[in-house]
Amino acid sequence: MNALIFKDLNESKFLPFSSPKAHHIKNVLNLKTGDEIFAGIKNQNLYKTRIFETKSGYEFSSDITPLENPKRVKITLCSAFTRPQIAKRIMFEASCFGVEKLIFYPAQKGESGYLKASLYSPDEVEEQLIKGAEQACSSLIPEFHLSESLQEALELSSNCDIKIAPDIYESTKNLSEIRLKDKKAAVVFGGERGFSNDDRALLRESGYILASLGKRVLRTDSAVISTLAILSA
Repeated sequence: MNALIFKDLNESKFLPFSSPKAHHIKNVLNLKTGDEIFAGIKNQNLYKTRIFETKSGYEFSSDITPLENPKRVKITLCSAFTRPQIAKRIMFEASCFGVEKLIFYPAQKGESGYLKASLYSPDEVEEQLIKGAEQACSSLIPEFHLSESLQEALELSSNCDIKIAPDIYESTKNLSEIRLKDKKAAVVFGGERGFSNDDRALLRESGYILASLGKRVLRTDSAVISTLAILSA
């Protein structure tokens, strides 16, 4: 955690010792009363403040120094629902990289039961996105959506200039050859068993480039990290 990001103004006033954030401050960062810390409120300003330990938690100085937030990357990331531990990593990394929008959808070759996981509840999603922002030292988190189909996910990203679908089997271009040049990009990942033929047909009709990350079959979260690193660079 490189910045302390609060959900709202009320949470930023006091942090009880029972909070995982307070545990991190005390036992990982080893901060003492009067020490400086980077902090912010979700999707608002990032700033530098001082921390003060009380009998039951931490208070923060009202005297703050504004800081510049890292800019978002102009990417809409669409991922099929996947097993919770993988989806959690995708949420964290998407927020850490600073994508503008994150969408999950049910893939034809995916498991419908994944959608029922508690991870996709609003509170759990917010927690993972905030953790990614804290790692990146940013207060900005992605706009989040749950779609009912791939078609709906594509409609939510239809305003993007460049459209990419990483696919090891029917790719026509290497991902490393694609340059965003400050344009908005949509990137769609298939289910754990890849895209179906119907998915590929819909993607092509919607203007997506099937792009290759190489000859190795990557796990979804590894593919997401690799793709965001290449496009962000």
